[in-house]
Amino acid sequence: MPNHFHVQKIEKIYSSDEGCTRPAQVILDNGNRAILKYPHNQQGIIVLVNEYVSYELATAIELSVPNFGTAVVDDQTILCDVGNVNLLGVGFYSQYIANVVPISSRTVKRASNLDERCRLILLDAIVKNSDRHTSNVLIGFEKSDLKLYSIDFSHAFGDPHWNCNSLVLGDFASPYVWRENVDLYQLLLQAPPMILFEQLVREKEHIQACITDALLDKIFDEIPGEWRQEVGVGHLDHLKKYIQSKIVHLDEICATIHNEGGI
Repeated sequence: MPNHFHVQKIEKIYSSDEGCTRPAQVILDNGNRAILKYPHNQQGIIVLVNEYVSYELATAIELSVPNFGTAVVDDQTILCDVGNVNLLGVGFYSQYIANVVPISSRTVKRASNLDERCRLILLDAIVKNSDRHTSNVLIGFEKSDLKLYSIDFSHAFGDPHWNCNSLVLGDFASPYVWRENVDLYQLLLQAPPMILFEQLVREKEHIQACITDALLDKIFDEIPGEWRQEVGVGHLDHLKKYIQSKIVHLDEICATIHNEGGI
């Protein structure tokens, strides 16, 4: 596992209304501000695994996400008034991005990386992320450029608390993820230029070339030991098989999206 960053300071804890895991805004030891989800959050360590695996896959397929990684809070970390929240341990962080707003019909059409739309839709299908909405697709303002950022995979794999029984192999033709996220997807797809089915197929081929068995082995090998112990090796092995199955059956996923009238 790559070395963890150290959390130098906890600046604040978000409320439950701002995020179900009540993440923390922190300063890392490299001086960067980040959003940290800690192991004792209300949803548990499994959320950290969901985030880490999904962000790694997003990066592999060249989907724009904030920089991310793991960071540790210890007795050297400077704490603000965190109340009775236990922040200690190895958490998942994503870099804080200033000057962002939730996606809207007005801003999306001006995004310079709108060509990533199909990539996001397919990744959500691969990781069974049914919680894609306007608060977790952000528009960042960078000088004269507007850029889409996809964030928050806490609810990947159908539910934060998936297991070998709930994460069913062979669900690749299910329209569940599309139907749960359809409002956000329609917002993305209605922005010009129009997406053709052939473009979805090209993105499918790109993803299959990028997410190899070797890459998945590397991602899962680098999951922190504390998380691995809590979630269980058997469950993680099952999760890897689930992702592999989705990659193999991306043709069926594309067909489902098409049949749902999406593309």
